[in-house]
Amino acid sequence: VGSPVSGIVEKLYVKPGSLVRQGEPLFKLDDRKLRARLPLLESKVAAAKSEMKKFRDIFEIDEKLYRQAPGTISQKDYEISRDNYLHAMDLWKKAKAITVTTWTWIISVR
Repeated sequence: VGSPVSGIVEKLYVKPGSLVRQGEPLFKLDDRKLRARLPLLESKVAAAKSEMKKFRDIFEIDEKLYRQAPGTISQKDYEISRDNYLHAMDLWKKAKAITVTTWTWIISVR
């Protein structure tokens, strides 16, 4: 028997040797450490979203200049702006995924 997260068993729902059905909870883990991580994870999501929006706004301006006023921004600067935005978006998505995974673990250890 295993769990995707480590922790102290807080409560046993079955006795050793008992027959159990698939999906039946066997134990509850102490989730205090996971819950303590949430405020930090949520602040990282907010910061990453703010950065992503900043780079998105810059990219939208640069893209408009690149397409509508040729020569005002170089292709290299346009590509750097685009790549910065895509990188910031990726970091935001990863931060959200880690937070969602942590919430899922908290729910599953109940």
